[in-house]
Amino acid sequence: LLGGLLIASAHFGAYVYGTDIDYNTVHGLGKASRKNQKWRGPDENIRANLRQYGLEKYYLDVLVSDASKPSWRKGTYFDAIITDPPYGIRESTRRTGSQKEIPKGMEKCPESHVPVSLSYHLSDMFFDLLNFAAETLVLGGRLVYWLPVYTPEYTEEMVPWHPCLKLISNCEQKLSSHTSRRLITMEKVKKFEFRRLEVQGQGASRFGF
Repeated sequence: LLGGLLIASAHFGAYVYGTDIDYNTVHGLGKASRKNQKWRGPDENIRANLRQYGLEKYYLDVLVSDASKPSWRKGTYFDAIITDPPYGIRESTRRTGSQKEIPKGMEKCPESHVPVSLSYHLSDMFFDLLNFAAETLVLGGRLVYWLPVYTPEYTEEMVPWHPCLKLISNCEQKLSSHTSRRLITMEKVKKFEFRRLEVQGQGASRFGF
């Protein structure tokens, strides 16, 4: 989670740690959003944002990370995971790839180059998210995320589920006459056991996508 989500979490007393696949987003680099300013300044980064709100003491760190390839050691670290996954509308759903995964016809990059980004299907993204939460949340910890839906076809059975996570809340925010997004809150109620849950979670988390 990054930006506004970190600020909101810190406002309520949480120590925050953010990740994003985009290096420029994490480090506040690139083109500026301010009028008559070409590039972002030193005060336009996540830590500076928290400082402006008097919340810097809650800042732990941010890092470039890929949801499909978590960089964490095995274990429970978090009391909560709050995220707003890209839906492929305003932001594309991407993941890092490797030289072996580059489709035929595309030029491979030098070995020293950062791996290319590949398309990341929505069902795969939620599968990875729920598994990551089940593995890294403490018991009683919560996962909160937005789920995009096509309203005419939506049913509650379409909400991804995981044997370690219990659905606590499912709230709708309408976006148009036929689309909406639902704020899903889940609580970890069972200890993660990789071998047993890998099979059960595979089909379960893809349900409805």
